[in-house]
Amino acid sequence: MGKNVILNFNEKVGLLDILKFKKNSLNPFSKKHKNDNEIIIGDRIGRDGKLAFIYQIIDRTNNYYKKFVKVENQVIKNIEGKLTEHHR
Repeated sequence: MGKNVILNFNEKVGLLDILKFKKNSLNPFSKKHKNDNEIIIGDRIGRDGKLAFIYQIIDRTNNYYKKFVKVENQVIKNIEGKLTEHHR
């Protein structure tokens, strides 16, 4: 079977842009989560008003989670492990 890939790009790239990739399956992963995989990469203003770089992967098919957050050359979060253990 062939795979369809849809990429959406904004016309403008600014200082604060987040790039999100989501992979949908033919059957939704669950009622709450329709995507098998999600990737988020980019810069965002944090709660403290400082610029933060975010790199996050959610792979529901392989039960994998990774989140990396860096603010002003300081690593705030660097979490990697099983997705099922992430919310505990």
